[in-house]
Amino acid sequence: MFSADLFPAWALSQRQALEQAGISPPTIDLTDTELAATRWADQRDVDWILLIPSLAAAHTTTLIRPTEPALLVPFTLQWNPSRAHTTAVARFVHAALTSELPPGWQTQPDHLQHR
Repeated sequence: MFSADLFPAWALSQRQALEQAGISPPTIDLTDTELAATRWADQRDVDWILLIPSLAAAHTTTLIRPTEPALLVPFTLQWNPSRAHTTAVARFVHAALTSELPPGWQTQPDHLQHR
């Protein structure tokens, strides 16, 4: 798993996905500090990892097996553009809420691209 100190929401979502699937394999923290975890196979004590579809492209030699049924991992941006104190922050939040999402991602009702 990713270190909860580095990626708290992602680590929590992984634990929740395993719990929802009814499995509790032994886990260790990945030494890789990037969210794509492209060097996970170099860590000898890691047999497999959980990935989201948008990160799968970085794993050309990794066998990818989708979960069934699909599990949503919420990514939350907790920033209201109308309350941003700078124009740059307001533009960033607006871009995050209006940009096309990576393949496999689904929008929620508050996203401006929600269908």
